[in-house]
Amino acid sequence: MGKMVQLTTADGHGLDAYLSEPEGTPKGGVVLVQEIFGVTPQMQRCADRYAQAGYAAIVPAVFDRIEPNLLYAYSDIEPARAAAMSLEDDHVMADMEAARQAVAGAGKTAAVGYCWGGTMAYMAAGNPAFSCAVSYYGSKVNQVMNRVTPVIPLMFHFGADDALIPLDTVAEISQAHPSASVHVYEHTGHGFCCDDREGYDAESAYLSEQRSLEFIAAAGR
Repeated sequence: MGKMVQLTTADGHGLDAYLSEPEGTPKGGVVLVQEIFGVTPQMQRCADRYAQAGYAAIVPAVFDRIEPNLLYAYSDIEPARAAAMSLEDDHVMADMEAARQAVAGAGKTAAVGYCWGGTMAYMAAGNPAFSCAVSYYGSKVNQVMNRVTPVIPLMFHFGADDALIPLDTVAEISQAHPSASVHVYEHTGHGFCCDDREGYDAESAYLSEQRSLEFIAAAGR
């Protein structure tokens, strides 16, 4: 359904992105930010679902800052995490902004991210060019809250049994952002939306995506 396209950031960096476009007039755009594993087939399928829901969805290959076409297996957690942590936040924001500009013709554009990308989506909430930001189990959101002033609507999704994000941390994030929409899914852990991982929970994944679509639609009006 989608295709690879080339983007150029404001700092002159060239990167790939997976672009999936809807049939007919789009409702808006969505910039999706990967987990620590790269622009995986699962992330591409996620973009395709957003396109099927009517959005021009794009996944910038932020790992191109390290090495083109860089992907990690889900079992390679430590090297994948090290790769993600090696990226400068400002560079990731520049990559996301280039992706946003690529789909800007579709209308108002949301930032949506998963795991490490969930933290990046939260950081993008400081960019008023986005319509809203949706963070799925962003494991470092609480660590960057003092560096971000959100200026757009926020939605968070967390698993109640996420070993990386205790419920105390969820409460801390909720208290810091009283106007945000925060959802906690019982009996789910980290990465519950990724259907290529053991922790996938189909019911929670579906419900969270429907909530995200409703949230994005409301922010796009």
